Amino acid sequence: MSEIIDIIKNKAYEACYVYEQKSKNSIWDHLHTVAVISDLLAQEFHADREIVIISAYLHDISMPLQIGTKAEHHIKSSEIAAKWLIELDYG
Repeated sequence: MSEIIDIIKNKAYEACYVYEQKSKNSIWDHLHTVAVISDLLAQEFHADREIVIISAYLHDISMPLQIGTKAEHHIKSSEIAAKWLIELDYG
C-alpha cells in the first residue's frame, strides 16, 4: 500500500476511534469495508487503486468528525477530503 493511503487510513481510523469512544457507534467498520471492496473493484476494472482507496476512506469522514448534518455529510466529507489532501500535498 502507498504511504498516502496509510496516512489517510490512519487519520480516518483516529477520527473514528475518538467518535466511537463517545458514541459507541462504529463508523470505522463501514469505512474499512468500503475501502476493501473498493480495492477489489479497482483491481478488477483496472482503476487507479490509490485514488479509489483514498476516496473510500474519506467518503463519509464528516460523520465521525461530527461536522455538518447527516443530510449534508456528502458535501462536508468532500470538503474535509480536499482539506486533508491539500495539507498532504497530494495531487
